[in-house]
Amino acid sequence: MTWLREQTRQKCPRLFTLTMRGKRLPIAVVREEAGDDGELVNDDRILRSCVNFTQLEPAADSLFSDFKMPQGREMPNIYRNVVLLTEDRVLNMKAMSQHIPCRTMTRFMKWAKIT
Repeated sequence: MTWLREQTRQKCPRLFTLTMRGKRLPIAVVREEAGDDGELVNDDRILRSCVNFTQLEPAADSLFSDFKMPQGREMPNIYRNVVLLTEDRVLNMKAMSQHIPCRTMTRFMKWAKIT
């Protein structure tokens, strides 16, 4: 959380808040979205935001230049412009079912080499 707060103070352009429709907002701007479906639980709102974002802003084709088709039962690589950071196992499973990469903050920071 300290790292996220610091990035917010620095107005890091690569971090932003997503609406449920997948639109980007500056990370410091958080509000309720008009037309929010009151039937959804927070996990589903978060996941819907990620899925909509991947549809609005798919990963660039250049990311696929070294893509190799999986052989047999190998899992394919899926490229996304979003990573869901959570410790919640249920949300993690829901994200995986929608092909949204999901990591804990610690694992993501280690992978991204953020100290």
